[in-house]
Amino acid sequence: MGVYEVRSNLKEIKQIAEYNIKIKRIKNISFNDNDNKEFHTEEIYSSGLVPGDLILLPDEGVNLPCDCILLEGNAVLNESILTGESVPVIKYDIEEISKQQIDSSFNVETDSSLYKHTMFTGTKIVQKKLN
Repeated sequence: MGVYEVRSNLKEIKQIAEYNIKIKRIKNISFNDNDNKEFHTEEIYSSGLVPGDLILLPDEGVNLPCDCILLEGNAVLNESILTGESVPVIKYDIEEISKQQIDSSFNVETDSSLYKHTMFTGTKIVQKKLN
């Protein structure tokens, strides 16, 4: 590996690490008369996110600024930056997993069944659908 290639790779890694976009963080959730969810959000930069924050997925075509778990809906992601595969991956909401499983240890490395609910930093949103 040459100096130019190493330098180029380091620049790409730095860009991913410094990626900062405006994102909608959910402040609270209420229900209207028809029992539909209403999300009350605030727009912040992704650098202000902390573990446990709930966010609305960014628009299609945007790279995810953080690792996150899909709580509702489905999403199609391009994970080629991580895996090298050109085929988009479908992610599903986590509703089918029990609260006990989440509380015990949400670790994708030890429980591969959680992979289909987890979205990773730098992956591109191709399509999203809320329930």
